[in-house]
Amino acid sequence: MESVSVLVATTSQSLATFIKQELAETTVTVHVLTDPEQFFKKLKITNPGLILLDATYPTREQTADLVGKLGQKSSWKEIPLVIIKTFFEPLDEALQEIAADHILTQPFTRADLLTVLQQASEQPIINHRPDDEEEVMTESTSTINNAKIAGDYAEIIELTEVVEEGVPLDQLE
Repeated sequence: MESVSVLVATTSQSLATFIKQELAETTVTVHVLTDPEQFFKKLKITNPGLILLDATYPTREQTADLVGKLGQKSSWKEIPLVIIKTFFEPLDEALQEIAADHILTQPFTRADLLTVLQQASEQPIINHRPDDEEEVMTESTSTINNAKIAGDYAEIIELTEVVEEGVPLDQLE
């Protein structure tokens, strides 16, 4: 199966890392671009099948200009574009018109990311990570976290009881 080449354009290293990690076990090849000056050069080199564009890359105003330039060249105009925005961030009207069907709002999950990419991509995206594996890891993590919280809570109760009995804090062991 052929992989889908995705260009991720963002100045947020944490967002780039998250996307790269979450797409590691799929048929997606991720190319991260954090330098806005290199956008069109990287676009020519990678020839992506899809672009994930941060709505603030590098600034909101410059993102709209960048999208306008993408629309001017016929070969780039055909590349599906997914805009990534934060929940509280208004989306520029020009961006909304261009990518209205492909907007990914932060915070998002791996499932959200895969769904939007599959909708935007002309090629199928195969997920090699079983869904039930994720649920098991979540349940295990939850059990461990709950046990730690219960242990911490017991220590707080014991300390409170000692203080209520009138033992000075400097005499506690």
